[in-house]
Amino acid sequence: MAAQSVIIGREVLFARGVHIGDHDHAWADPALPVMRQGITNVKPVAIGDGAWLGRNVTVTAGVSIGRGAVVAAGAVVTRDVPPHSLAAGVPARVIRSWGPAESVIHLRARI
Repeated sequence: MAAQSVIIGREVLFARGVHIGDHDHAWADPALPVMRQGITNVKPVAIGDGAWLGRNVTVTAGVSIGRGAVVAAGAVVTRDVPPHSLAAGVPARVIRSWGPAESVIHLRARI
């Protein structure tokens, strides 16, 4: 779901059930049903070349996933995942890294 921007690099692998959203639903007004409150927290999402997102991964607004990164099945990505890193869990945390060092800032500049 993209209200502003979801950029997906080349040769990215998505397993079944991956959800990517660059925004949240507003819900704070008790006088209105959630479906009438619109959206909030709109921030672009970027997924780098060669990344792999496992089954049922959720990627939230404002997140960048680096080149060659792997996100484990069922993870909820709420912060950036550096290139060549494995992230897992809810919320996702980096549990291993390998390969060349590269910053997420450079990822955004390339895509």
